[in-house]
Amino acid sequence: MAPILIAAVVLSLVYVSVSVLKIVPLKYTEALYVVITLILGYYLVAAFSSLFERVVNSLYGPKKASVARTTLKYVGYIILAFAVLKIVGVSGVALLAGGTFGGLVIGLAGQQVLSNVLAGLLLLLSRPFEVGDRITVTEWQYGAILPSYPPKYFSDDLLYPGFTGVIKDISLNYTLIRTDQGPLVKIPNNILIQATFIVHGIDKRWVRTRYEVVKPVDIDQLLEAVREVVRKNEWVVDPESARITIQNITSTSIVLAIDALCKGELEDPPRSSLLYDLERTINVIKH
Repeated sequence: MAPILIAAVVLSLVYVSVSVLKIVPLKYTEALYVVITLILGYYLVAAFSSLFERVVNSLYGPKKASVARTTLKYVGYIILAFAVLKIVGVSGVALLAGGTFGGLVIGLAGQQVLSNVLAGLLLLLSRPFEVGDRITVTEWQYGAILPSYPPKYFSDDLLYPGFTGVIKDISLNYTLIRTDQGPLVKIPNNILIQATFIVHGIDKRWVRTRYEVVKPVDIDQLLEAVREVVRKNEWVVDPESARITIQNITSTSIVLAIDALCKGELEDPPRSSLLYDLERTINVIKH
């Protein structure tokens, strides 16, 4: 914060020296005003947006604070641009007259950049997700694919090809995601606005666990032991709603499926815990 205050004081002194003492010749004054306005305006926008972010963060949390900071920053830049146009003497009529041609040239030259900015504005206004949300981003052309390896093959889940991670920042050009694997991914907003994204953020989910028991084993004793495992497992939220079904019986084994409502949004930890408890309990029964 100190460098910003120092720069503001210095630039203010220069501004007063130019306008009051007339140290700089008149033909250079306008250019100097533009430079001072740009530098001072940039630092002021950065300082106020950071201060506003801290205030919003203390009142509403980091999700709202990030959106507030980005919105205030770019509103400040727009005001700064109009201030510079005012200094150089561009009137509203001239601005409107040159808008069509200038817009065409800028639109053709910076199509990708402008589409990123417009997509970023739409994301900030519509807020389909916020900083801190865990999402999966996948192209809209690809919905989901069937799993092809155990134990996912026997799960109710579908696999979504894409990036899964936590939103770290949403700017006008890019959205920054910290993936579950660790790396940061910067996705252009004009790509993200066309993509399909899944907002996770659930505190419990259904998990299917498939377990095969080799014969000989008493089937009634087996089912009772499995129910006891589900009742005592730390991941299972509602043991009474769990479903234990016989998937298949062959001459050598019995295949069970356990569907249980478990805490958390991930599938593997509760399944691993259930398989561990089942293995220990069934071994005791068989021996």
